[in-house]
Amino acid sequence: MLKIINDTLEIICRSSGSCCGCLLSERNSSYEILSSYNDARYSSNEISESILKSLKIEKLRLSELEFSKTFKNILKKEKFNSSFSHQFLLPNKSKAVFFLILFSPKEKFYTKTRIKTIELTSGLLKSQLEFLSKINNLKGINETGKAFSNGYQTKFETIKEIAGEFIFFLDNEGYFTEVNSCGASSLDYDPTELTGRHFTELVSAKEQRKTAKSFQQILKKKKTISFETIFISKFGNEVRYEIKCKPLFKDDKINGVIGIGRNISELRMYEDKLNDLDTRLKEAQRIISIERQRSKRQKSFLDELNNMKSDFVSNISHELRTPLASIIGFSETITSDLSMPDEMKTEFLNIILNEGKRLAKLVNDLLNISRFEEDNIHVVKSEFNIIQVLKDAINLNRNAINKKNITLTNEIFDENIILNADKGKIILVLDSIIKNALKQTKNEGRIFITAQSLYKEFEITVSDTGAGIPESELNSIFKKFQRVKFLDQTPEDTGLNLVFIKQIVDLHKGFIAIQSEVNKGTTVIIKLPRDLTSSIN
Repeated sequence: MLKIINDTLEIICRSSGSCCGCLLSERNSSYEILSSYNDARYSSNEISESILKSLKIEKLRLSELEFSKTFKNILKKEKFNSSFSHQFLLPNKSKAVFFLILFSPKEKFYTKTRIKTIELTSGLLKSQLEFLSKINNLKGINETGKAFSNGYQTKFETIKEIAGEFIFFLDNEGYFTEVNSCGASSLDYDPTELTGRHFTELVSAKEQRKTAKSFQQILKKKKTISFETIFISKFGNEVRYEIKCKPLFKDDKINGVIGIGRNISELRMYEDKLNDLDTRLKEAQRIISIERQRSKRQKSFLDELNNMKSDFVSNISHELRTPLASIIGFSETITSDLSMPDEMKTEFLNIILNEGKRLAKLVNDLLNISRFEEDNIHVVKSEFNIIQVLKDAINLNRNAINKKNITLTNEIFDENIILNADKGKIILVLDSIIKNALKQTKNEGRIFITAQSLYKEFEITVSDTGAGIPESELNSIFKKFQRVKFLDQTPEDTGLNLVFIKQIVDLHKGFIAIQSEVNKGTTVIIKLPRDLTSSIN
């Protein structure tokens, strides 16, 4: 009898979508767990035992259970967000009270519609409990059992037909013996069309192996097994079902299988969409994170740029003020002292001229920066021998080399290396680098120039034995708005040439780097592409 009650409780839980359920009885302040059910995620025995323990400790009646603190703690511990309880009022004079409790992890799960469905299917359970009470209180067990059996069969047939699930019976070879109307219609069949067909005939070819293994587990373990499979409907559509099968026994041998299936096609479709949305959300979050980091970098760059511009304005103001102060001061001295000797006047005029030239050079440098920033510098390309251009740049500085008694050595081979570039600007770059080396190198120092043709590049290296550049300044040496101080920089040096040199090299898609050590010297490395035909606009 209890086995029938267990099966009925399982049907109620499955048809209502409840994950757990238990049936308790109370008689003369004594409690008993008649039946319990759970899906694979929970342990119904532990839950039932916890409820039973709370009833005994708090000395509650079953009708008071759902309002107790202990019961609420059980729900919280098991992560149940919804529960439903139903008391069975039996028409006989039985002193026993029966209580059905169902659980679900979903919030607001037991709606009015779902409760009506539960109450409808609970009618069968009520009949079984009435029969159980009669067994305990009456003597005519055989007659009562026969009456109950007829009523049970009628009500079970009613539930089977009105249930929204796929309910079926299989014989011991796996052929359908009974199928409810709802289950058959979900696959576009009539129940009579499925009777006599083998279960695997409806299963998709790609799922047959897995489904066969599930049935082997039923035969091997002789207990309820849950699995998912895909049925092929009458019209060839795929319908995904979650199946729960339980073996039926006769004389301790499996005589058949009862199964309940839940159509989860829409659920899986929504899960796939949810996974897709989750993937897109993660991608969007990643992009947002990248954009935030980029915004922070841009803000940091703008802050740094503002600081650099402020330093540049301060440095340029100083550079402009120094020659202007000399020009104005010496001019006022000449005009105010009419009796000044001609030699002194000539000396002052030379100072004024040099300071004026220095000021003009500074203004030209600033104009060049403006042109580079506005992309107004154009490359006029032509083919020329870079070896000859390098030699010409050295010859332009020959007098200054001899004047400072500097030893210049080179490794420049007589080759014909043709570049397609702006010859004038390349000469300007090489001349500026050699001049910078001369300025930083003391009298009787050394300058070493090498040139070599690589696979796709032409490399020029200029090394000197000057005072060098502090390591702290190397990272800022090519910044447009920051002046780098050489240790031996003379007053007429503005410190802006390296900016132009790098911009011209960049314009030719080349590479420039500077290596330096304090009191040991500086090395400038320039690489220019061998073929610039396609790289210069």
